[in-house]
Amino acid sequence: MPGRSPPLRLGDANARSLGLSVDRIRQRTFFMVALLTAAAVSFVGTIGFVGLIAPHAARSMVGEDHRYSLPLAARHQRRHPGGRFGVRQVHLAGSRHPGGHHHRRGRCAHAVRHHRPAWQRRVRGIDMSLELKSVSVMRGKARILKDISGRLEPGQIVGLIGPNGTGKSTLVNAIATLYPFGGTIHWKGRPVKLGEIGYMPQQCHVRADISVTETVLLGRHEGLSWRVDNAMVDEAIAVLDEFGIGHLHSRSMNTLSGGQQQLVLLAQRLLRSPELLLLDEATSALDVRHQMQVFDRLRAYVDRTGALVVIAIHDLNLASRHTDTIMLLNGGYVAGLGSFNEVVCEEALRTVYGIEAELLCASNGQTVVLPLCAAAH
Repeated sequence: MPGRSPPLRLGDANARSLGLSVDRIRQRTFFMVALLTAAAVSFVGTIGFVGLIAPHAARSMVGEDHRYSLPLAARHQRRHPGGRFGVRQVHLAGSRHPGGHHHRRGRCAHAVRHHRPAWQRRVRGIDMSLELKSVSVMRGKARILKDISGRLEPGQIVGLIGPNGTGKSTLVNAIATLYPFGGTIHWKGRPVKLGEIGYMPQQCHVRADISVTETVLLGRHEGLSWRVDNAMVDEAIAVLDEFGIGHLHSRSMNTLSGGQQQLVLLAQRLLRSPELLLLDEATSALDVRHQMQVFDRLRAYVDRTGALVVIAIHDLNLASRHTDTIMLLNGGYVAGLGSFNEVVCEEALRTVYGIEAELLCASNGQTVVLPLCAAAH
């Protein structure tokens, strides 16, 4: 079925992050290839098949990185850019709107709390939160997460912070069901299903010869068929334009920088419109301007949809400015859960991060972390 053609040319990690069963897809693909091969051999004979059909079929189905084929419509779009599926620059009305300003109460007296949109967090008695109960994760013989508990409500950006090796990425992967875990993780009152959420892994790099627009469209691989609707292409271009990379729509992914690829893959995740979006250091390869732009897009997305965004992040000042809730991890446990000003203090920075720091108040009301030196043991 063309609508289920595997976007494995994005790489196994990206394919799995979109909720695809890579092993099952490979088994089905090999089965179909075997049937088609048998039919072709019986029709044209062995010599005709080997000399004529096989080389052309191989070139059409296998990319330079030996991944599998894209939906035929997506390949047609790249081969005939001026045809029915030609990519064109579009700007949807209202697609460029700045993210909401995020102000806080706390150390800075004149700061104002960001107002969340008025939407219901419970629908007909269904709990819309992400609930973690006594979550633990073993990696090899090491217990990375030991007892993680907390309830994360929708309609906000939650930052996972903590020093290296404290389990931020492990927790994101456990929530995404990619790591086995003990305890309970429930989203909307039931276990998480990867295919129903948005997830972007830390190491997310595409080496295949596939266009930027095709990559974004594969975020909705379930809806791709023999023909790609113009409206879907327009929507993909509009999402790219919101991230300021609409001009890259026709470029091949393997010609982009790491930061540009990160922006494309973030746009792909947002095109799926997930109610729960998990991001593992999704701004690590970006410069400061693009980091702030990404968080502005996430803020606008949360305000518009009421989604829950959980992001592992190292930059404390970005966390201070752009998140609603902070979960501070230390040694496999939750060291703090609440607003940035409630969780991050000089004592916490000393005991968790091992640094001496000052907390300052910027002119816009944001709390700024100014590291001074390593704390004495």
